[in-house]
Amino acid sequence: MTVEFKIATLPKAGTHLLLKCLKSMKALPDLPESIYGGITFDSHLRDKYGWHLTARVLDEVTSEKNKHIVMVRDIRDAILSIHNWLPYLYKKVQEEERLEPFQEAFDGNIDSQILGLIEESPEIDGNFLVKRYRLAQELYKNKESYPQILFVKYEDLIGPKGGGSESKQIQTIHKIAHFLEIELEKSKVQKIAKEIWGNTETYNVSQNKGMVSEWQRRYTFEHIQAVQHHWNEYLLTFEYEKTEDWHKQYPNIQVGA
Repeated sequence: MTVEFKIATLPKAGTHLLLKCLKSMKALPDLPESIYGGITFDSHLRDKYGWHLTARVLDEVTSEKNKHIVMVRDIRDAILSIHNWLPYLYKKVQEEERLEPFQEAFDGNIDSQILGLIEESPEIDGNFLVKRYRLAQELYKNKESYPQILFVKYEDLIGPKGGGSESKQIQTIHKIAHFLEIELEKSKVQKIAKEIWGNTETYNVSQNKGMVSEWQRRYTFEHIQAVQHHWNEYLLTFEYEKTEDWHKQYPNIQVGA
């Protein structure tokens, strides 16, 4: 019997990927299908198993003894995914009247919209989703105080089809199963790893299919500068980068005059 747990993921940080993994472990019941195809969560399941990390949920995560799985992602890729998802979000929640203002923001300049998300500009739709990454950053700094929380990186679970590592994916599935006190045979873990890629709600509408390090192909000089100014602490906290001048590791990105 699986121990009681909840998820507290970040927006566009692989929530549906994690759900698919948990379902394959039989830690979750059958999941309904989204209007876009693939698995999703309905309100009944969210009430029982949780959803995205918010300020309110953060209080619950840190005060309860129940186990929580917190899913995080490289903010650089997450921002691209948030930008891509917003039109579908408005359609999904039947707020299509917000589509036109979003699409016309900054005269339709996508680079400016992405820059606004990086800078957490209040004028940019999606800003409220980006700000939740700050909550995870502060929570992770005190992780030693919360043994009931398991942090999982999107990049560690995605596997080779998404640009990740097969060995890291296998290790992460084992880690999740151990955290939930689920015994899995080696063959079952390998089967889960092979099957969790694709066919989720967000995968079906994504332009880049959740590939790791898509930001390296999409970000401009100005985007990189903004990330260094606003998000270096996040990148270093979660060890997405090891030095503050991380941009020098990427020969195709030249920052500074």
